[in-house]
Amino acid sequence: MKIPIQAIENYLAGRATESEKQLVNDWYSSFNDEVVEIPHPDDGIEEKIRVRMYDKLRTEIGDQAPVQDHHRRWGRLLAAAVFTGIVVCTGLYLFIKDRASKEVSTANTVRAKVKNDIDPGGDKATLTLADGTVVPLDSSSRGTLMRQGSTKLVFLDSGRLAYKEQTKNASEILYNTIHTPRGGQYQLILADGSKVWLNASSSLRFPTTFTGSERNVVLTGEAYFEIAGNKNRPFHVTTGNMQVEVLGTQFNVMAYNNENAVKTTLLEGSVKVSTGNTKTLLKPGQQAAMDNRTSQIKVDEPDVDDAIAWKNGLFQFNGDDVGTVMRQLERWYDLEIVYEGKVPGWQFTGSIRRDVPLSKVLKMFEINDLHFKAEGRKITVLQ
Repeated sequence: MKIPIQAIENYLAGRATESEKQLVNDWYSSFNDEVVEIPHPDDGIEEKIRVRMYDKLRTEIGDQAPVQDHHRRWGRLLAAAVFTGIVVCTGLYLFIKDRASKEVSTANTVRAKVKNDIDPGGDKATLTLADGTVVPLDSSSRGTLMRQGSTKLVFLDSGRLAYKEQTKNASEILYNTIHTPRGGQYQLILADGSKVWLNASSSLRFPTTFTGSERNVVLTGEAYFEIAGNKNRPFHVTTGNMQVEVLGTQFNVMAYNNENAVKTTLLEGSVKVSTGNTKTLLKPGQQAAMDNRTSQIKVDEPDVDDAIAWKNGLFQFNGDDVGTVMRQLERWYDLEIVYEGKVPGWQFTGSIRRDVPLSKVLKMFEINDLHFKAEGRKITVLQ
């Protein structure tokens, strides 16, 4: 069954006639609940209609940011929407017929379940000084000055801490560790000018000033790095059994203990990833994934936007399974997520802003028939 483009456009714009609404509903029903892929622009769907579909979906989920790079972003629409939008299920795009009543009842159900809504994470961390003193890092730290040996620590504003060398001849090397809890993130400027963004549930151990022929830090969790160039002093990031060596570049390292692999994604410059006797040189746009069980490294060319979406304030999924998605929510909202029975075998493609409360995120998945039970910060994924 074919349907005129104008009828689809009118349907999405909310100005469809009764006959056009019936035509769209009949068209959807004709698929007998099978997953149907929306045609590519080359198959006749005009780009302007795809853009309007995208804008409509973003409006429904509360994201008012302007649309950019529609061809690339289209593939990451959220796996949920009301009937005037699009649902993405198992990686394919679907029109769905009128589900307005179900969407409303679902929204009420989710709000009822999450009685005391859980706010998203924010800029918070703790800093452990060389003598063991633990300093909380939050908005109250702004403007504070401290010293660690020959280095001055400056708390710039909420979410940023800078180390400033006062002399190049440090008498001793002091190490600090910054740690973000679940629901926390923080930005750090190292003594050499390198910038580090820490994701939730992560830590970085580093010297307060860099001496010698190398710059070395130790990471757990996830961080995005913009390394100040210095060809005479390479920068090394060690995480578990993997080491990343750079001169001056931008890259992301994801090394959570409960993930299947340690992933290093290169945006600019070049890095050398090594584990044991295996060494791999990455080019911009490449990602090295080291399997945590076998220590084997696989190089791929994913969309780098997926790897750094967290830094840009997004959850971004690209065919990710339920477990992967829930682990991200667990870290950012400080949750305990359990499953009633087996983990659902679904996959999700799309984006959700990280600054929205938990109930709104769960609503996205509820609309797509993934249901939950909330007890405080314990979320049970239901069958």
